[in-house]
Amino acid sequence: MVQVRGKGGDVFLPGWPYSILVGLGWGADSWVDPIAARRIRPGEDHTAVTLAQVRDLLADLAATGRQLPGGPPPLVIAMPATTPAR
Repeated sequence: MVQVRGKGGDVFLPGWPYSILVGLGWGADSWVDPIAARRIRPGEDHTAVTLAQVRDLLADLAATGRQLPGGPPPLVIAMPATTPAR
């Protein structure tokens, strides 16, 4: 069961929670680029899963030369999910 927060209160629906990383563009549009998604297994800590994804992303950026040593770090914005993954 996945907890879904809504105006009428919290509801529990069948589904799997996911942690999803997306890249935001600098333009004036609302599009995002999916980077990574991981299912959060029962008993796993949501925060720990998210932090591991961010660490993996930073390591990948450094390994591929897209994050230069001494360069500005990527901006990370964390938001709780509001709908279940289906």
